[in-house]
Amino acid sequence: MTTFQPLPLRLVRPEWAQTVPAPAHDSLSPAQRRAYLEANPESYLTVTRSPEDLHPGAEPTTTEELLLDGRKAFERLIAADVFTEVRAPQYYAYRLTTNDHSQTGIVGGVSIADYQSGELRVHEQVRTDRTEHLALHLGVVQSQSSPIAVSYRPSAEVAAILNRATAHRPLLDAGGNDGLHQTVWSIEANDQQVLTDVFAHQPTYIIDGHHRASAALAHHQAINGTASAWILMAAFPSDELLNRAFHRRIKSLDIEDVIAAIDGRLAWRPMALDTIEQRADDEIAVCGGGRWLAITLPIGAHQDDADGPTSQDLANLDPVRLERQLLGAVLGIDPTDSSQSLSYRPGNANLAVLEAETRSGVLFVSRPVSVHLLLDAADAGLVMPPKSTYFEPKVRAGVFVRSIAD
Repeated sequence: MTTFQPLPLRLVRPEWAQTVPAPAHDSLSPAQRRAYLEANPESYLTVTRSPEDLHPGAEPTTTEELLLDGRKAFERLIAADVFTEVRAPQYYAYRLTTNDHSQTGIVGGVSIADYQSGELRVHEQVRTDRTEHLALHLGVVQSQSSPIAVSYRPSAEVAAILNRATAHRPLLDAGGNDGLHQTVWSIEANDQQVLTDVFAHQPTYIIDGHHRASAALAHHQAINGTASAWILMAAFPSDELLNRAFHRRIKSLDIEDVIAAIDGRLAWRPMALDTIEQRADDEIAVCGGGRWLAITLPIGAHQDDADGPTSQDLANLDPVRLERQLLGAVLGIDPTDSSQSLSYRPGNANLAVLEAETRSGVLFVSRPVSVHLLLDAADAGLVMPPKSTYFEPKVRAGVFVRSIAD
């Protein structure tokens, strides 16, 4: 039910593999991305910077200048021979390893027509401004290097192919400056068509990269090219995935604003950082100015006779209840409007560190969503707000590069 195909790709050379691959955009705050770039000037982040990554008053100063600057940075990497020559179309086995987790997937291309038709299933909405910027980036840089991460339900046939591939000597085996170890193998020629055939008969799901997929579609619709009809992707089995929460931070509010808005409308109580895991299922944890609150956001009744997840099941999740019952209805925050100082903090961040960061502004802490529910919800055509999930380890930009110019 999903159309995969091998792609002609460049691969980062081993001697550059520690410094060039870049952390995922949403794993770092703008300030952290700026600091990372200063410490790692060869990083692929020089190609993919967003407007919020610029220092105030820094050059370039317009979106157009920023995009052209990214194109020049990409050309410098090519001129420095950072990547191999374009390799013949093939699939790759791709393993991501941290100190406590490992997952192995397949790198190739997924048809943009499947994304457009819904065969490549989604579980999150996207922000228009982010999609538009990424589409402009594709049009100017003319390359993809940040694979969307997709998932599939475990397949013995795919697992056997990956086991055969990873038994051989890897093409790349390198640790990065951010603690992630990446290993890449060629997949045997005899298995190439088998993989294409297997995925033609089963659904796949975007788990990370909803904005990149949306941008790829927008770019393709603008140019209707041959190369742009495929999205660079890395596909991982669902039983190897690790999903964490995605927290919300709003700089334009303080904790007193929140208390004043909810008092008399929503039940709340003071709490402490060391008791946050003891909050009730219907409570959202909120931090600001060194204070913690637990705010009650009611949970609706589950339909016991439903065959799969329902819209009510999704409405009961922390990020959905937060958006519907508190951010919009009480605080007047539009989660799709980036001008209101809304940002996201990954669930792997230490809460004590996040508390220290939130001496100004307010942090809303969510619980993670189960992978099983995500896939079932996508099958049912249900979607959650943007940034409802945080899968890790994340694929990196600057490991694989493909041209999208015809």
